[in-house]
Amino acid sequence: MKDMSYKIVTLFAIFVYAIAAVFSEGYYHPDEHFQILEFAAYKLGHVEEFQLPWEFNEAIRSSFMPWIAFMIMKIVANPYTVTLILRLLTTALAIFAIDRFFRATSKLLPVHVLLVYQLLSYFLWFLPFINVRFSAETWSGLLFLWAVSYIYEDKGAAAIVGILCGFAFLARFQAGIMFAGLFSWLFFIGKWQAKKLLIIGVSFAGILLTGVWLDYLFYDSFTLTAINYFNINIVRNVASQFGTMSWSAFLAETIIACIWPVGILIYIAVMIVAYRKPASLLLWCIIPLSLVHFIIMHKEVRFLFPIANFLPFLILTAFYSLQRIMITRIVFWGLSAINIIALITIICYKPSEGRIAMTRYIYTHMDRSARIYFLEGDNPFQPYNFLTQSFYDIPALHFTTLASYSNLKDEDFNRADGLIIRYRVIKDTGLIRHIERLHLKVVKAGNYNWISTIKKAYYGKLFNDDGYVLLMKE
Repeated sequence: MKDMSYKIVTLFAIFVYAIAAVFSEGYYHPDEHFQILEFAAYKLGHVEEFQLPWEFNEAIRSSFMPWIAFMIMKIVANPYTVTLILRLLTTALAIFAIDRFFRATSKLLPVHVLLVYQLLSYFLWFLPFINVRFSAETWSGLLFLWAVSYIYEDKGAAAIVGILCGFAFLARFQAGIMFAGLFSWLFFIGKWQAKKLLIIGVSFAGILLTGVWLDYLFYDSFTLTAINYFNINIVRNVASQFGTMSWSAFLAETIIACIWPVGILIYIAVMIVAYRKPASLLLWCIIPLSLVHFIIMHKEVRFLFPIANFLPFLILTAFYSLQRIMITRIVFWGLSAINIIALITIICYKPSEGRIAMTRYIYTHMDRSARIYFLEGDNPFQPYNFLTQSFYDIPALHFTTLASYSNLKDEDFNRADGLIIRYRVIKDTGLIRHIERLHLKVVKAGNYNWISTIKKAYYGKLFNDDGYVLLMKE
């Protein structure tokens, strides 16, 4: 691969990922917010303990990532600037880790596929979205990816491997399953010397002890968060209270989430590599984690995010090992079109139905003492009745919950006020007439309309557009 093409792709990846980081405001899953940002805000004294989710009192979350957020929040007051900095920090980690892994593994593939490999490493459509998230799943995956790159490139870096795997574990405890697979491969397949394995183990344990110290400072008492997590969610099976799923339903959900042609391709690639190269290091890392999440009752697609950055290498390894170039090219061009459309969409997509994009607009453009009207459950500042979202609070803002949109009268609605509705109801004929009578117009939508159109084309009748829309007086 020519140095010029390598540099161009890397610079383009930095540009695209930076755009994704800017656009992707908000959180993919509530844990990404409530168990990092709200925890950090508590440590700063901005949130009361009773406002935190139940996981805090049970001490089942590592404080590693809340401490990172805490340090940013100590010097930056604007909550939206804080989250942008955290996403850009994640972006920098992603670019670095992906580039290192690509360079470490590129020697294992034919030269003529390296450009495709590098492009896929950055631009498999869901990767920019995952790789800019300041979340446990993303950070554990990126730190582990960084660690594995040393296995391919520098067998003398045992201490670094242990340290990075340790931090991956602190980010998300399930990374311990990948570490167990990695360690097993080093012992059984890699035949690493006992001294190097010991160094990895000691380094890993050292970071775990650092995590215990950080948790002591955070929770103000000695606690073993990893043990607490295992006891609560596995032994007592509390996690299953948040939903269960069969392995077959989870298989279907992961395929659909990846866009089914891409999802099927990924599973086929993993099976091909498992058949042709069962001693593959990556298989020993990702298969244990995947099997565990297929077996446990509570399953979510995000639980597999940590293995996402290994997929481009597995895909290239699988299909170029078949030597069926014509079939591969046909599949390549068909999937490329799908990937490009999905990539553009996901880069511009704002998660959580554009909820945080909406609160940022209100924070930036509306009067602090304005009144916001909405139906029950449609307040973007407090989206859940069982969780308190304090991080984005605007204390002077007035909130009014409506029993029905018809209860909103023209004389009650000032020019500085706003009405928040969900996109799914904006086409209701009766609501449209009422909006016209109130002389309201759309000033902000949580997401772009064309994104909703693309999602509806893919999901069909299953798609329910819950995006937020803000209306104000003309």
